[in-house]
Order: sequence, then C-alpha cells, then structure tokens
Amino acid sequence: MIVGDRNIHSNMFEDQHNNPKNWPFYVQHFPIESNWKREKQSRFSCKSSVRIHRMCLNSTSDGNENVNRYARLHDLFLNGLKLEKAGDSDAAWNVYATCIRESKHFGKPWQRMALITPNNARRRRRILQLAIKYNPTNSQLYQSLGIARFDCGDANGARDAFRKGVRSKPDHGPLFNAWASLESYCGYVERSRALLHRGIKVEAGNERYSCRLLVSLAALELKCEDFDKALAAAQKATREQPYNSWCLQVLGVVHLKRGEFKEAVVWLRRALQLGPYSAETSYALGIALWRTRNIASARDVFTSASKKPSCDARLLHGWACFESAQGDLALSRSLLKRALKLNALDAIVWSELARLETRARNISDARQCFRQALKLNPRDWTSLEHWSAMEWNQGNHALSEQLLQRAFAIRFNAQGEFSILANSLADRPRVSSKQLRNEQQQQQSNEANS
Repeated sequence: MIVGDRNIHSNMFEDQHNNPKNWPFYVQHFPIESNWKREKQSRFSCKSSVRIHRMCLNSTSDGNENVNRYARLHDLFLNGLKLEKAGDSDAAWNVYATCIRESKHFGKPWQRMALITPNNARRRRRILQLAIKYNPTNSQLYQSLGIARFDCGDANGARDAFRKGVRSKPDHGPLFNAWASLESYCGYVERSRALLHRGIKVEAGNERYSCRLLVSLAALELKCEDFDKALAAAQKATREQPYNSWCLQVLGVVHLKRGEFKEAVVWLRRALQLGPYSAETSYALGIALWRTRNIASARDVFTSASKKPSCDARLLHGWACFESAQGDLALSRSLLKRALKLNALDAIVWSELARLETRARNISDARQCFRQALKLNPRDWTSLEHWSAMEWNQGNHALSEQLLQRAFAIRFNAQGEFSILANSLADRPRVSSKQLRNEQQQQQSNEANS
C-alpha cells in the first residue's frame, strides 16, 4: 500500500490480512469515492490523516497501542469541540490541555486552545509559539501565530510568521488569505492583491478555498473602488459555489456599490435564504431595499434581523440611518445607543449619534459624541467638518475655524481634494483675527468659570 495514493482508503478496506478495526480512526470518517476531497464528513483534511497514519506506521512501539492512542486523542479533541460549541470554554480548555499532555505533536488542540483564550493576544501568541516548537512544519499554526502577532501590534512579526508558513507548506491557500488581509489593513494594496492572486493559483483545484480567496479579492477591489474587477471576482466565486451564501452576499454588495439596486436585492435575498443569521447580509439587503424606495420591506428586514442573536452594531447603525431619513429621530437615537452597548468602540456610530443630537439641538451631547468619535478615529475628517458647522452655527467661530483647518489637512492629504461641505464652509463670511482672538478668550474664560 502506498501512503500517498489517491485511493488510500479503498486500499485499506481491500487489505484482507488486517482487521479494519486496527487501522487509524480517520478511515471511518472518509468516503471511498474518488471525489473524497469535496466531501465534508470530517474535520480533518486528507493530508492530516495521512500524516497521522505515517506516525502510526513509523512508530517503534506496538501498532495497535499507537493506533488506540491517536483514536483516543481524536475522541478527546471532538469532546473539546462539543464543549466549546456548548459554551463551556473552561471545560474545553481542560480537554485540549489533556490532549496536549498526551501528545505535544498534535497541532489541533494547540490551535483551539489559543482561539478560546479570552481577550489576551499575548497569551495566545505564547501558546502558539510553544506549539510551533513541537510542530515546526505546521502551516496552520504559523497562520494563527501571524494573526496573534498582528493583534499584539507586531505587523513585521506577523509577516515573518506568514513567510515561514508559506515555506513549510507553499500550497496552503488560507495562509495567503490571512497575509493579504494584513497587507490590506496596513495599506499595501498591491501586495495584498498579489498574495490573493498567488493563493488563487495555488488552490486552483480546490473550489472551497479558491472561492474564499476570490471573495477576499472582490472585497479588496471594492475597497479600491474598482467595481468592474470586484464584479468579475464575485461572479467567478459564485460560479464555483452557487449555493454559498458568502459568495452571493459579496455579489449583491458589489451590485449595491455599483448602483444596481434591483440586482443587489435579487442576490441578497438568495444569500439570506441560505444564511438567515448573517447580520451583514441583512444590513446590505435593508440598504438595497431602501434605495429602491421599498420602505416597508426594508423596515421588515431590519426588524427581523435585530431579533436574531447575530445582530451587531453595524446592522443597528444602518437601521438608525434608515429611520433618521424617515424622520423618526427618537427611534434612531435609541437604535444608536443600543448599537453602542454592543460595540462602544465604533467611531462611525458615535459620529452618527453626534449628528443626530445636532439635529435635535442637544449641543452639549453632540459635542461629547464628536469628541468620542475623534478619540477613536482622529482622522475622521467628516466628523470634524460637521462639528465645525455646528460650532459656526452656535457662534463659536474660533473653534469652528480650528476644526475646519484640521479637516482640510486630513482631507487634502488623504485624497487631494476638498469635500463639498468643506468648500461651502470656506465660502462663508470671513471673520477678522481680532474678533477670533476675542471669541477664543471669551470661550476660555467661560470654561474656567464653569
């Protein structure tokens, strides 16, 4: 029997000189058909199974004992996954630790243990570094280590981990996807695009992973506002997996960005039927229905999505913008405050709440929201412009001029052009420098007295 043979599992069953119970545990999880690679009946890939089988064959100890050992490890690992899915992370942690004590060369428990470590990126990094010490050729561990290093703020260390992972396994598509996400976040769009194309070429025969890479490529082209390339990538991903809700969602979002709202509604409805708990799909569908003037259907989509456990701050923010446009400021304010309870670090929600408070003439609350939004995102020039307009209308010309100058600098450096609002503010009547100094001194004295 050749271990690298495509029909390795059928060869095992055809061997009459060995009892099938003595073969490794993964035999019972894989189908015998030639298209075993497309089946999803196991959590392990075929390469992982072959690697475990080699460990069984190359062992110097008794074969049955070694097989039983890895079968026991597999059962323990599955028990940990069940506990993790049930929400008992502490018990799952103990199960994974038991697996690691049995065999430090079993990479899956290390990976899951790092993932369930709560809000501690440095601890996850230490766990994965220790795991790589015992599994130096495991590309999935390098991928997780790169993500953990990036969460710690070490982008160069993350790149180094990704490079080592590619050297250990050059045909690992998800690693290219993670590396491309890092480069895109850091602003290196060309690097990210090259990595995604490289991953697509590597995973050309694997529809599952190539589809994910194509979706990431479409998202990158959307970020660069190259809608034609984004549409081509999304359509190719949909052709490969027409029943994948993720692909359908991205295709609908591309049509939404292109202004093709009716096509967007068609694809997003299909995506929501396949993935009814996706908050992103519900958000995009609600916006698309809103753009097609279908107000009742859009409100129904937002309302039903907000009752699901997958509801997030972005969905509530979209619903709040929708209700604000319809004139219901009270409901919009309550939705934004509910969104901040889910994610208090969302600068966009704070900025939208500040504009809403400005419309409601709650100036002090609007100032606090603007400050919080700029604290979370100091380069948010739109918040600076709206805050400047509010202060100008309140007669605080000195503060308005300062905010407007900051907005001009950020906007000009970012895209080399001024926004319409900035131009309209620049055309307003000028105030003398003496008057500005007097207003500034008056404002400082008022703050000191208060």
